[in-house]
Amino acid sequence: MKLIPLCLALVLAGCSGNRTDVDYDPEFNFAAVQQVSLLPSQHNNDPLNARRADDALKRILTQQGWTVEPDSAIKLQLTLWQQTEANDSNFSIGIGGGRSSGSSSIGGSVSVPVSDPVADYQQFRIDMFHDQKQVWRSIDRYKINSRDSAEKRQQKTDETLQRMFASLPQVNAQ
Repeated sequence: MKLIPLCLALVLAGCSGNRTDVDYDPEFNFAAVQQVSLLPSQHNNDPLNARRADDALKRILTQQGWTVEPDSAIKLQLTLWQQTEANDSNFSIGIGGGRSSGSSSIGGSVSVPVSDPVADYQQFRIDMFHDQKQVWRSIDRYKINSRDSAEKRQQKTDETLQRMFASLPQVNAQ
């Protein structure tokens, strides 16, 4: 009986769509980072969301214990873009019927899609450079809902950037 909640938790965890894509230089000592410089953010004509993400990035850097300096050997660049993809979570409601007489039958159905065939995502990419050499890259996203308030969009941005920094390796920590 105790297995049912565990199985349900595993199924729900497997359904969470947000996974951070990370790549890094395993030789770089990320634990030694104390200050960073921010390169200008890149975005695809959404300055409001870019400003929201820039502000969130600065808050998260402070939470990491890093200071932002104008001329640091460590540089971060945030890139934002929106992407439309086929919606994997589509489903349809179908109505069908049939008729049979003897050894022959005729059938038919009508299917009505319940969700949009495409979904829009806000994509984020953070690149970290040390002396002009890339040492870390993290990519993540959230699904855009046009009905979200500004506060909800800020919350999604904050959560996404926090996930990205949670993926920061602590290799070679001393």
